[in-house]
Amino acid sequence: VDPITLTALQTAASLAMAFLCALVFDGGIALAAATPTVWGTILYLALGCTVAGYLLQNAALEGLSARTVALLQCTCPVMTAAFSYFLLGETLSPAGLAGAGIILACVVAETVMKEEAPPEETSEK
Repeated sequence: VDPITLTALQTAASLAMAFLCALVFDGGIALAAATPTVWGTILYLALGCTVAGYLLQNAALEGLSARTVALLQCTCPVMTAAFSYFLLGETLSPAGLAGAGIILACVVAETVMKEEAPPEETSEK
């Protein structure tokens, strides 16, 4: 599947899930209460974060292995925390630091481990 088609399907699924969750957990959607600032934020999050994120990930799958893309995606929470620290001055709690360490350790471990070939099937005749 080409990246644009897959991105469209992922975006549609995200929209449907967000709409259903808004109905169930927020008691509905109040469009009249949304200010232009709120609409700008929604537009940025929908296009800049969701659609662009899906599109970049799907495009990367054409040039990289799924394993590599998955490993890079695992670092997103850690990178978000790092950017929040440098740009906003936010800090992680000790539990957050431990979680970031675990994520990075797992990514490093998976990177250095060789991908095992599937075991050969033996057939008895």
